[in-house]
Amino acid sequence: VMKSMEFIWLAACNIIVGIQFTGGLVIISLLIVFRLGASASVIGILFVVMSVAHVVINFLGVPMSVRHFASPMPAMSISLVVAMVAQVAFLFEGRVDSSTLVVCALMILSSVCLPVFMTGANYLSPNYADRYGQNARGSIIGIARLFFNVGQMLGPITAAGLYELDYRLYFAIVL
Repeated sequence: VMKSMEFIWLAACNIIVGIQFTGGLVIISLLIVFRLGASASVIGILFVVMSVAHVVINFLGVPMSVRHFASPMPAMSISLVVAMVAQVAFLFEGRVDSSTLVVCALMILSSVCLPVFMTGANYLSPNYADRYGQNARGSIIGIARLFFNVGQMLGPITAAGLYELDYRLYFAIVL
């Protein structure tokens, strides 16, 4: 089961989402504190707004996609495009005089794929497990979650290391 191409893609998706989940929080904190001089309250407000956006996206995006298309893939595709556009904008953001608001808005947009991919991967995992074995759901979901946790562990290290070199590298690599 774990040698199939579907599982490899599921594992890779979970690692990348894990990296973006924690790495995104670290890179935005470093950017708005050290580069833009924002206060701790600005970071707190950003995280609250980002969480609210994720809740709304999670309650609307994936369920609507599943209801209309019987799959989370359309929601995942749309959210990925939005996130990629925001991440490309980050590559050029340093060339203009950006405000904290612009950086925060780009960060929120670059993170819209996170709740959709987390929910979408959880939706797809049992379907995948059912195709490959009887009573394999728990194992597949658990192993997929393990890959997500590996990504979460790599995220802060990746973000901090790339920030030291050039913060735009983070967005180029996770793109």
